[in-house]
Amino acid sequence: MGNQYCQFAKPSRGVSPKYMRWYFIAIAVLKMLYMANLFLILGNRMGKGKKGAIGKLAKIQRQVVLHVTGALKTAPTDAIDTCADILPFHLLVKKLAYHSGSRLAMLPQTHPLGRHITRAAARYVKSHRAPIHEIMHACKI
Repeated sequence: MGNQYCQFAKPSRGVSPKYMRWYFIAIAVLKMLYMANLFLILGNRMGKGKKGAIGKLAKIQRQVVLHVTGALKTAPTDAIDTCADILPFHLLVKKLAYHSGSRLAMLPQTHPLGRHITRAAARYVKSHRAPIHEIMHACKI
């Protein structure tokens, strides 16, 4: 995905940095974090390799932000994320988890998942946890 983005954002005849930032936020982040609710829940102790997965996806974000800002490759990631007005990747994943948790919590009790969400939020099971248990426990809703 990073190489495709580089082709799209060539400095000489590519898209302007402003539109590349919009493209990254609107399309690329959604594609990268499509199934993040299942495997990148930060409060989950059972998931192995999630820091590695977040690190690999953060490298793609770093490449994008370097193209958007035009900064040197040696620039610190936090500084260029701030200049591009993009959240650091670990906070972006956390934001997505809280967003999905709050959306689940706001479902009415008449919804088919309403009863299951209430039970998942009420207690944290020790074994055979579903992603609903993990999300509701990580959000503390």
